[in-house]
Amino acid sequence: MAYQKKVPKIIMQTAKEEYISKITGSLESLEILFAPFGFIRVDSGVMVNINHFSHFEKDGYSQLFCFAGSTKKVVCSRAGYAKVKHAIENTT
Repeated sequence: MAYQKKVPKIIMQTAKEEYISKITGSLESLEILFAPFGFIRVDSGVMVNINHFSHFEKDGYSQLFCFAGSTKKVVCSRAGYAKVKHAIENTT
């Protein structure tokens, strides 16, 4: 799920499709709304569902969140990486 600050729209991507949501609001409020479903904010404008986490890859100084069953990857901030790591450690 990506949030574009300059254009207030939310893009939700699945393994096969991309959808533009009609939901509006701040990313902070969306974090609260989608947290019970496994979504975590990993960068300033990106939330991912940790239920679809495969592994992390290092890319230079960045950590990439890799999705299970997909070649898609998302860059994580240091704080986002720590959140995902903590969430995964607490679910296993």
